[in-house]
Amino acid sequence: MAVISQGSSDVNTFVYLYKSAAVSLKNSKLSSDGQFYNLLNSSVMLSFTVEAYVNHLGVLKGFPEWGEDSCRLSLWKKYKLLRVAVGLEGSSVEDAYPLVEKVISFRNTMAHGRTKTHEINEVSDD
Repeated sequence: MAVISQGSSDVNTFVYLYKSAAVSLKNSKLSSDGQFYNLLNSSVMLSFTVEAYVNHLGVLKGFPEWGEDSCRLSLWKKYKLLRVAVGLEGSSVEDAYPLVEKVISFRNTMAHGRTKTHEINEVSDD
């Protein structure tokens, strides 16, 4: 006998990203083995969570194109538009939430990663 199923389900990406960040953070506290990588993963996932949540809120607040892969507005621009849509002043994320600005800058660094040389000049009294 054939069973036919149909329907739809929303996938809230920001929830999965947040859960991944939380699990990695928990794992980093449980063991020093791989702690750096768990913290790195947690930071990356949390930074992606911010953007996914802004996209989610944008769709709810009248910007359906934010749910499309083709939308290329910067997160900074989306943030300003979203503030206006909910009745807040159009201030920048840097002014309103400096820590979020750092998280997004980190996200951009990781998402668009480049090989870099860091110079270290250190004197130690060991």
